[in-house]
Amino acid sequence: MKKWFSLLALTLLSNALVAEVLLVADYVSSEVTAYELSTGEQLGLPFPITEDLINPLGLATNPDKTVLYVADQSGGTINTYDLSTGEKLSTLLSGLPNPSGITLNLDGTILYVANYGGVANAYDAATGAPIQSYSTGISGCSDVALSPDGTILYVSNFNGQNVTVYNATTGSSLGFSPITTGIGAASAVALSFDGNTLYVCSQSTSAINTYNALTGTIIDNPFLDSGSGLASPYGMRLSENGTVLYVGNTGDNSVLAFDSSSGELIGSPFPITEDIMFPGTFAFAISAVASPSNLSGHQKKNRFALQYELFNQLSWSASSSEIVGYYVYRNGSKIATLNASTLTYTDHNRKKGGSTTYSVTAFDQVGTESPAISCVIK
Repeated sequence: MKKWFSLLALTLLSNALVAEVLLVADYVSSEVTAYELSTGEQLGLPFPITEDLINPLGLATNPDKTVLYVADQSGGTINTYDLSTGEKLSTLLSGLPNPSGITLNLDGTILYVANYGGVANAYDAATGAPIQSYSTGISGCSDVALSPDGTILYVSNFNGQNVTVYNATTGSSLGFSPITTGIGAASAVALSFDGNTLYVCSQSTSAINTYNALTGTIIDNPFLDSGSGLASPYGMRLSENGTVLYVGNTGDNSVLAFDSSSGELIGSPFPITEDIMFPGTFAFAISAVASPSNLSGHQKKNRFALQYELFNQLSWSASSSEIVGYYVYRNGSKIATLNASTLTYTDHNRKKGGSTTYSVTAFDQVGTESPAISCVIK
């Protein structure tokens, strides 16, 4: 039987589920189901998740992939669920004007919500306390994306056919906002790993364009289109390492995967089509390897007589998985490969001022990489 699937999310669920998993929010059947990503096979308990869901639309998972956040558009709620048991933990928020796309900041402390009623909001992810509001003035807010350093919020607007851009802290609109060039009914937004490239999905034109995320200038119009296999795409997300772009087609009820740099279509098990109808926005954590934790960084100085060197010192806590080592990234580019016993890294000859985003992932003997943890050194 065909179902109306409205939102998908990739996440590692628990130690009992050793494969990568695709979570699907079924808008019509009022449930969240799960599929093994490598085979496309549907998984059983603790799925489907059904408690207190009417029309689930948005999904996000916390950094350690233990809690699922679900935006229920018709119910006007954000609910949280234990991913290992499927049990409901809380109604974090209620009375929202049709919540749609949602995302969390890197440390999972702030939840950003796009409300189709025309406003986006930031909330404390633990308590639901309001933090900031971003008013677009036009109904149709469909999705949100946050820069890696948490300073810039992008809001797609389906009815306004644009993307509005805000200072995430103050709520003020940035000078190049809104982005309108080449955008139809903007259903989803995604940011590259380094925060420099913005992907915008337009359902009405069956296209995905790319933009300079810091200026709004268009890069590729289109990056992907119907010739690439797009058919009224609605949902879109990048994998956590930024290498794969996942797209949900509503025209042929399929989920596709593309190389995020070249746009090349990725094969098996894609496209995923079984029992999918109207696939929507995505949220990802596509690794069976546990992330390291507690990443911190500081800039320090080495003095050499009359000269000195600035360097950035990183440290973190070990992954709980059986791993081979760690990768270190600077602003999205891999700069080091370390063994499993090394929990620090020194990045030499850095300049004073500016902002540098560092990320660390763990990897196992077959090369499977964990979700990244990140910090910013200013």
